[in-house]
Amino acid sequence: MKKILFSVTFLMIIINIKAQFKDLNFKDGKIIFQKVYKVENKTKIQLYISANEWFVDNFNDASNVLQLNNENLGILIGKGKSNIIIKKSILTFKLYLNFVVKIELKDSKYRITFSNIVFEEKYDAKYNKNPSKFSAESVTTPENITKKNPKLRKKLKEQLLNTINSLNNSLFDAMNKTDEKW
Repeated sequence: MKKILFSVTFLMIIINIKAQFKDLNFKDGKIIFQKVYKVENKTKIQLYISANEWFVDNFNDASNVLQLNNENLGILIGKGKSNIIIKKSILTFKLYLNFVVKIELKDSKYRITFSNIVFEEKYDAKYNKNPSKFSAESVTTPENITKKNPKLRKKLKEQLLNTINSLNNSLFDAMNKTDEKW
């Protein structure tokens, strides 16, 4: 019984530690997501290795994604791209969500920042010779959310938050993973 109680308590702590981005955050008129996390008993080098592994696991080609990868400074900056699919009645919109992700490391903590967020139509040679790009701010800000297609704009905002939260949570898991002895 004590083991079950301990397990439930531990699970609740983990769930509460994994903070979700609940809404859009703005800095200088741009959407930015930024959080600092503490990671007990991990050095900057251990966190650096975990962050590199996370880039490899979450992006097709980490060598093309990473724009800056400096172990001494404890900084990794990469350009990410994620697929977004939005269904609206009989239509399906296929987009990319492009962003910059920056991970800054210190002993026992890291900061993650998502910025420069842009939606991009997927290229389709048959129908779409010049895919358009539009900033996340242009479709998700309160003054724009109620203009044309408010339901589509709401779905774009939801997909943006879901994608960022998913990446944020997977990095959190990677940074908190304990080394397996093999």
